[in-house]
Amino acid sequence: MLDKFLSYLRENAIDQALLGHALDSLAVFDRAAASRAIGLSPASAIDRDAAAAISAAVGRPVKKVIVVSASAPDAVLAGENGKFCGQKLWQSIETTLWDRLHSCHKLSLWDGFARPRRQPKELGNELWERFDEAIGRDLKGAVSKSLPGTLGYDIVETCRNHLWYGLFYYLGFAVNGNVERVQRLSGLIELMGSAIPLGEKRGEPGTWYVLAA
Repeated sequence: MLDKFLSYLRENAIDQALLGHALDSLAVFDRAAASRAIGLSPASAIDRDAAAAISAAVGRPVKKVIVVSASAPDAVLAGENGKFCGQKLWQSIETTLWDRLHSCHKLSLWDGFARPRRQPKELGNELWERFDEAIGRDLKGAVSKSLPGTLGYDIVETCRNHLWYGLFYYLGFAVNGNVERVQRLSGLIELMGSAIPLGEKRGEPGTWYVLAA
């Protein structure tokens, strides 16, 4: 299935070299989708580059990254019983990565799908469906199976969507030949191979939660 999707990308790409560069980043996510397991890195392995990657992707300053461990969540996020509360983490997020990606990139992405004899909606929807069938759906399943239920539905669903949409935007811009947007998202894609940005902390602009192992 992935071979057919890659052929489709190459058939519709404006810049083959740019697409090839983007596809080099796909391997880690292809393995995750195939094995139905995502490999998050330990919290100690998430470095200061995470802030720069998120900032470039969303077009906003990122001053601080708070790494949340999926296996040993911070006690600050504990509920009344003293145990970690996924809902408390969810409620402390003001704006998710998906929200930022959507507001920053959606118009540019869909405008780029406009081609001679092709309508933007037609090409965009086709890429959406093929991406989901080839890797997106299995990648979401890998997230669901890999993250502990203690994180709660909202956080797990957020992680599923962030991986899906992050990759979709990245590949979409690569197909459209948009070098600037691919470069802006490349750090985020590299980061998401080992950690998942969740969103901006409520009341603290520029402070982001990132989920690690």
